[in-house]
Amino acid sequence: MQLSKMLSDYVDAANNFIVANSLRPVSKAELEKAIAERRAKVAAGVERYGVPSAQRSFCQGQGQLLSAWNKEPEKFRQELWQGLAVPRPPAKNPCL
Repeated sequence: MQLSKMLSDYVDAANNFIVANSLRPVSKAELEKAIAERRAKVAAGVERYGVPSAQRSFCQGQGQLLSAWNKEPEKFRQELWQGLAVPRPPAKNPCL
C-alpha cells in the first residue's frame, strides 16, 4: 500500500475515532469544518509571517522519518492503527 494512501486512510479513521470517542459530542461535519478552519488559519499565518525557524528545522528532519516509514510500511501501518484500537477520549498527544 502506498504511504500517501495509508496516511489518508489513517486520517479518515482517526477522524471517525474522534467522533466516536470525543467527550464533547461532535459530528464528522463539525470536525471537518474545525480542521478546515485551523488549516486556513495556519496557512494565513505562514503566508503572513513565514515558517518559524524551530518549525523549519523540525520539518527538515521529517525526511528521515518518512524514509523509514517507506522502508517498513506494514510496521508503520500497524503502529498507527494500534493507536486507534482501544476506545478512549481522543488526545492531541496520546503518548503523554
